[in-house]
Amino acid sequence: MVKNRMIIAILATLLMVMTFSVTAVYADSSKEPDLTNVTGIRFEPASPIVFEEWVDGILYCDEDDEIHRFNYDYRSRILQDGNALILINKDGSESKFIYNLAKGGFVGNGNHKIKRAKVYCNSPDMNYDAVWHVWNRDFSAWATGDHTVNIEYKGLTCETTVAVVENTIDSVEYLQHDPLAENYDGRWSTDAEGNKYFDYHYFYEDNDIIRITRKDGTVKEYKHKEDDWDVDGEEWDYLWFESKDGQRIYLRSYQLDDNQYNHHWTLGSDNYGTFYYGGKEYQTQVTIKLQNTMKASGKTVKVKYTKLKKKTQKIARKKAFKISDAKGTLTFTMAQKDKKAKNKITVSKKGVVTVKKGLKKGKYTIKVSVKAAGNEAYAPKSQTVAVKIIVK
Repeated sequence: MVKNRMIIAILATLLMVMTFSVTAVYADSSKEPDLTNVTGIRFEPASPIVFEEWVDGILYCDEDDEIHRFNYDYRSRILQDGNALILINKDGSESKFIYNLAKGGFVGNGNHKIKRAKVYCNSPDMNYDAVWHVWNRDFSAWATGDHTVNIEYKGLTCETTVAVVENTIDSVEYLQHDPLAENYDGRWSTDAEGNKYFDYHYFYEDNDIIRITRKDGTVKEYKHKEDDWDVDGEEWDYLWFESKDGQRIYLRSYQLDDNQYNHHWTLGSDNYGTFYYGGKEYQTQVTIKLQNTMKASGKTVKVKYTKLKKKTQKIARKKAFKISDAKGTLTFTMAQKDKKAKNKITVSKKGVVTVKKGLKKGKYTIKVSVKAAGNEAYAPKSQTVAVKIIVK
């Protein structure tokens, strides 16, 4: 699953990280330009192409988990809105094509376009003199300073410069707030020596946070996010971490090493994984608890319209929900409102459902997230249930 997530994250983020900054508006372009009188090309980035050492790079592994490398995705920076590819003619005149992601290439006047797939980029000066450690392997990458990238279009070539600047990250932390639950986040396995250990299924959790401290003392936190993508009829997940100001860290830029082969996970807090990002690493503690035994369901509640006409009605938790064997404090939050109710049905943190005065006769359904906080032995557990309210 994690490997599938990595693949779709790479595909998805190549589209999402590019900004839209083109100021000119062009007609829908489809024809490739005539190169009869073209003798060369030149590339003009809208702004300097700069990578922060170990921060703006990408970690790659192939399907068979054999090829591992770290590099800087200069192609996505070259194929970025606002950058220009210029055709130079025999008579010295020039034709400018501006990159437009939405139109799939460098767009010029006269219904002409240089398609994205026709532009190739490669670097002849890859100096593998830096090391990055992931999954117990070493990776090489560009050193700081300027590097040359060749750009080719139909046999015409030019060069551009990309710069790698010093890494400004002082430290990274991977903070996992919710413990993993046995037989939910993972299952128990036995090694060759007969030792029982926790074989995890899914390391990332909704409340996980990446905290990055820069050398100037600034601290920024990124919270776990994820979404679904439809790929040829199959639903794939992709995930990232996002700060409050919208900055994202994608899966292709960091790694989590569980280290279970050398350090088996067991019940309790004496477990760890290693988080790698921006040339730094962090030992993150992993706590494993028993799965919460909470069982929850919603009930159907009837409210008399004659009473509701006079005043707001409150429905006690026990009348709205059926909950048993919960470990830890219970909290309730609205997961999905009934649009027909027009915000006249609410639920409190303690599970009291309020039906406000003025709600019309009818049948309404709300979905409520019920969470048991857990305790020292049991992990938290959340369950979404449906509560039906009939006003008649």
